Amino acid sequence: AACLLVGLFAFQQHRELALLRQPQAVPSYELRLARGADTIVVRPGVLRFVLSFDLPEGYTSAYYLCEIRSGDGALKDMVRHPVPKAGAPLLVELPARLYPAGKYTLLVRAEDSKSPGLRYPFTLEYRQE
Repeated sequence: AACLLVGLFAFQQHRELALLRQPQAVPSYELRLARGADTIVVRPGVLRFVLSFDLPEGYTSAYYLCEIRSGDGALKDMVRHPVPKAGAPLLVELPARLYPAGKYTLLVRAEDSKSPGLRYPFTLEYRQE
């Protein structure tokens, strides 16, 4: 029975790795610095998606800390991101399996700053459009 379970587990892992190796389009969603939340609609079955956002004029640093917090304020993830090329948005890639539908806030601040930084609230939904 143990051999059967190990074989089943290995087969499942092989299938998941094969899926991850296939080229896939990664959907990107633009967030705006705003008082209200953006709604992001992701199709079910997407493995990952990208949040894209512009930094305001004059907001400069060599690196930025990007925190993703759930609706209740719990820290979901933190990413250290280098400054984007001139005119390019900042991109944060997220694995869909770790983010269920709900409310989130992306907090962005300069790495060397103690200020609370910029807030990009968004609501994540999964559905076919």
